[in-house]
Amino acid sequence: MKYPWLYLAVAAFLTACPQNPPPPTLGRPGDFTATVGSSTSIGLRWLKVEGAAAYQLERKVGSGSFSPLVSIPHEMGGPLVQSHTDSGLTPGTRYTYRIRAVNAGLQSEWSTSAEVETPAAASTRYRVSGYWLGASDPNLYLVTDTGVVFSSATVTVNGTPLTYRNPPGSYYAPSLPGATAGTVLNLNITVPEGTITASAAIPQAPSLTAPAADARITENRPLTVTWNYTGPDPDRFYLHLLGDGPLNYVAANISGAERSFTIPADQVVVPAGGRASLFLYAVNDGKASFSGPVLPTSAMGVAASTSVIFDIVPAPPGLPAGAGPRRAPALP
Repeated sequence: MKYPWLYLAVAAFLTACPQNPPPPTLGRPGDFTATVGSSTSIGLRWLKVEGAAAYQLERKVGSGSFSPLVSIPHEMGGPLVQSHTDSGLTPGTRYTYRIRAVNAGLQSEWSTSAEVETPAAASTRYRVSGYWLGASDPNLYLVTDTGVVFSSATVTVNGTPLTYRNPPGSYYAPSLPGATAGTVLNLNITVPEGTITASAAIPQAPSLTAPAADARITENRPLTVTWNYTGPDPDRFYLHLLGDGPLNYVAANISGAERSFTIPADQVVVPAGGRASLFLYAVNDGKASFSGPVLPTSAMGVAASTSVIFDIVPAPPGLPAGAGPRRAPALP
């Protein structure tokens, strides 16, 4: 070689230069599944893709070709799984779906579901779960007997329409006009299999007697909550103790005849900042009033609530968990 030093210099230069980075890619949605929800609906679920802006869904009917169905924005935060319900389908028909992630000109490979077939007969029943109908922020969840969230029903309470929101996958109204204690709420849900109806009266709000507002409660001791209630007993009471950090305790099915409930000592923990909130709901579920294509575990969740804010403070040093306050020894 005439100029060996030049060859070595070029080789050293090429070795030192960074290689061209690989082109950016986007992973495809994992665990993509299709589940029959009813004779006219199919539920779709998939794992979110990091960096995705949206998901493109396509559908194939029978042995036909895939065609675009819907583009769904990527949900930031929350669960790792995202979902969509395809409604208005034809009973007794085979469907196949595929999905890909997209972002800024990038497209992932397609993930394809297994072929599923809607039942020929309209045999689906639905579980209705109402939360705080009559109270603030009323929500109602509608799920088929196969566990698929149904998003295309017409839902009204005393004629007020509830609008479907996804997330969180519920029917919602900012408020129900004229909803006061004693008002009977009439629920009407129209689904492809028929009409679901139920009714329940708004109960009186309970009156908390303990703990008091701004009380100082010592951690790691049982906390007894007491209240007064006027009027007929509700179906149940629902209690929620919460605060920033680890404090989040729920007792959902306290008997409507009870007027006290003790929260276990290991659930009474100091929240960040020390402030805790306790909510107590009186709830009527109207279980016996349901009719139509509905599961027996359905409940309206007609509620009235009260709340109190107080402090949970650390136990004094050396005081065992659950122990009472230290006392001076008695004089001989």
